[in-house]
Amino acid sequence: MATHPGPAVDLPLRGPAPTRRRWWWDALQHAAEDLASQVRRPATVRRLTELAPNERVLTYACDTDEASVVATDAALHPLTGPDGAESWSRWGWEQVAQVAWDAQHGTLTVVGLVPWLPRRTVLRFADRVPLVDLATERVAWTRQLATRLTLGDGTVDVVVRRQPVSDRMYWLVHPGEAVDVDDPRVRAELDDALTRLRADTGL
Repeated sequence: MATHPGPAVDLPLRGPAPTRRRWWWDALQHAAEDLASQVRRPATVRRLTELAPNERVLTYACDTDEASVVATDAALHPLTGPDGAESWSRWGWEQVAQVAWDAQHGTLTVVGLVPWLPRRTVLRFADRVPLVDLATERVAWTRQLATRLTLGDGTVDVVVRRQPVSDRMYWLVHPGEAVDVDDPRVRAELDDALTRLRADTGL
């Protein structure tokens, strides 16, 4: 008989017997459901190892090319690359500018917010899979602030995102062409403007 080790748990040492039995039943049910969900996942999804500590798989789907796409509470993980050399990518929800579903063409467009993500990726599905709504909700949840500051003769776009799981705030600053951040005076003015913005918003 195969055994499957589960997570360590703290046992309730005191309390009436019915309460202890109920606790055990709930814990066993939770462990069984977690194991069943692992077994039901396709082999490619089970091989996904690029998960951060405490990151949980929420849903997954296969696109029309039969490539797996996994959505966790923290990130979108598409399986990319040529046959035989596929690898998992990790796009944190706070790193995604927006996702847009096109029902007519069955496509989910993912727009990157940071330079190291693809500017635009189109995923194609046979129908509207649950991953579409989850991605929309996750990206919307991360949004905290988007504003434009005037700095001298130019402007600076500021975007603030909350990272899922850790709840850390990420500040992304995009200077316009007229803003020279290498100029010490401009840099000092920008730092002052960001300090005031943090104080005004509490972020």
